[in-house]
Amino acid sequence: MNPKIADFGVSKLIQTAAATHTQTGQELYMAPEVKLLNHYSFPADVFSLAITLFEMFNEELIQQSSKEVGVFIRNVHSGRAVDIPRSCKVPEYLHDIIKRGFNDTPEESE
Repeated sequence: MNPKIADFGVSKLIQTAAATHTQTGQELYMAPEVKLLNHYSFPADVFSLAITLFEMFNEELIQQSSKEVGVFIRNVHSGRAVDIPRSCKVPEYLHDIIKRGFNDTPEESE
């Protein structure tokens, strides 16, 4: 299997410092600021990538995951920093990388 990630349906040229406030995409993968129709920029894409990585490495769709994963994802979408549940299949060495993606300033995270 060779997974590929693409999102050409809503692609557009964005300047380096650009911020937008449109809502496109599936809600599960949207950063909180996108859902709230606030201005957002590249960190919102990093958030979506972090959700996608979590889902890929956990080896199951979030919608079909355990209650524990559901609570974790709801907390992430609420902006609460929480640890990835131990019952998940996400390798330990990826936990910090994925959690940094949930931060609204991922480049400044520890």
